[in-house]
Amino acid sequence: MVDMKRDNTFGLLRLLFATLVIVSHASTIVDGNGLREPLAWILPARSLGDLAVDGFFLISGYLVTKSFFSSSPCGFLMKRLLRIYPGFCAAWLVCMLVVAPYSGAVVWHLSAGQYAWLLFSMLSLQAPFYPGAFHALHCPYLNVPMWTIGYEFRCYLLVALAGMSGILLRPRWFLVLVAALFLGWVLENNGFLHAGYSNPILKSVVSTVFIVPDPFCRLASVFTIGACFFLFREQIPFNYRLSAVCLAGAAAWLFIPGVAQAYAAEYGLVIFGSYLIFFFAFGVKAPWLRAINSGTDISYGVYLYGWPLSSLIVLHDPGISPWILALATLPLAGLAGYASWHLVENPALSLKRYFGGRLGLLTGPDDAVHP
Repeated sequence: MVDMKRDNTFGLLRLLFATLVIVSHASTIVDGNGLREPLAWILPARSLGDLAVDGFFLISGYLVTKSFFSSSPCGFLMKRLLRIYPGFCAAWLVCMLVVAPYSGAVVWHLSAGQYAWLLFSMLSLQAPFYPGAFHALHCPYLNVPMWTIGYEFRCYLLVALAGMSGILLRPRWFLVLVAALFLGWVLENNGFLHAGYSNPILKSVVSTVFIVPDPFCRLASVFTIGACFFLFREQIPFNYRLSAVCLAGAAAWLFIPGVAQAYAAEYGLVIFGSYLIFFFAFGVKAPWLRAINSGTDISYGVYLYGWPLSSLIVLHDPGISPWILALATLPLAGLAGYASWHLVENPALSLKRYFGGRLGLLTGPDDAVHP
């Protein structure tokens, strides 16, 4: 399998997923009715944003696992920090220092302890929050999509632990981890993991490690499935016949009575859809498609700035339609992503050269783009 930089459409896919998140959130921001978003007509329990986040985590699982094999454990962690923190912290500060006051929040009247808590929130990759921000809107939140970043970084740590323990070198053992996470996802969706949450000590431990078990199990499952596509890259064939089977399998899964109206819809879409995503990533040979969002990767910035930009637009035009809102947000988010890449992300990534320490387990360059 060819997976060198620009010999795939990962850049295009990431940009597409970031776009779908903006489209998905438009109706929620306008009037608080998420059921008006396109996918809700077919899958009431899921949204385009949910599937886009799954796509991000699938690709991330592949690329981050690849990165581990081309770095020392310390180098791997430093590279992941450089990739995720600078862009996140810049967007977090923009939301708190610029967007929050402009959206109606009264800032600067905080104690030293409250400022310390805000700093901790940023460093622990929590979404920014300030009381009073966007209080005139149906969804008074500064930046909802940023909630996923903390989970993504925990998945990075999961890869590091699996790698240092030797599990990544034994892919069949890694499949046991994937199965356990997937089982946890299913059990959490059915309420079986809530029994011990009343215990304050257990609740504290669970909250520290997983944040919230349901998203962690779900996103870690998807992430590790993406990792499997790298670990088993020599055994997985990509062809149109298997693509047709997976497409038919995903469609058939949704026709099972009750599945389309439940969280179970996502299980089949992840299992069958993951193959389709990687088939598209490696099977599309058009150079112009592979070049989109490849050298200059604006997808992280588009994802980070889409929600606050949409909210600001609605703040000044409450009667705007969701489709017009999405169309108005996308070019602005693209500009924000471009600025984020050139002013924050790429300069930070230039420091990666100081954290090489290759293990020699995998030849080829380390992928420098955010999954």
